[in-house]
Amino acid sequence: MNSIEIPPGIKDIFHELGRGHRQFISDNGDEEERKRYDRIQRHLDDYNQYLAPIGFKINEGDGFYYLTGSEDNASQNAKLDRQLNWILTLGLLTEALDSFEDGQSFRAADIEAQCGQNADLADRLRKYSQCSANSPLSDQTDSILRSFERVGFILRRSTHDRSYTVLSSINYLRDIIVSLNIQE
Repeated sequence: MNSIEIPPGIKDIFHELGRGHRQFISDNGDEEERKRYDRIQRHLDDYNQYLAPIGFKINEGDGFYYLTGSEDNASQNAKLDRQLNWILTLGLLTEALDSFEDGQSFRAADIEAQCGQNADLADRLRKYSQCSANSPLSDQTDSILRSFERVGFILRRSTHDRSYTVLSSINYLRDIIVSLNIQE
């Protein structure tokens, strides 16, 4: 009887990527995330060989990893909706901060200041946040930043001054945008 050797750390990696805790593991995250990134880098082939029979694969991007699996049409549609929301939020953050690049640091107050001066940005923030229309600007900003943090696009550096760093996984969205071929 053949037994499959369980690759080191696969349970932790699958739990993190496959259970919805984070959708990306980046090379410039916190210390724990960097350890996971290094572990995947060392064992990627073993992980994928182990995961293949159950329909999963760890994919490598530019400074990040993410998990994919077979999906039905409903799951694919939900995934496309999430990606569209991420792209719209990326556009908002890029405009509010003049850029939103891998490794960039920013504060939530910077976004709020721009939204205070630009009604279009403020309307888009209100629309994309999970808050009611009457919620304070800081709650709306925190809502979209929590969403991006939960997915793994940004890392909170300080709760005191609400500062963040953009992670390498943002390149996933950039790759999607580049691959879109919109015909007029």
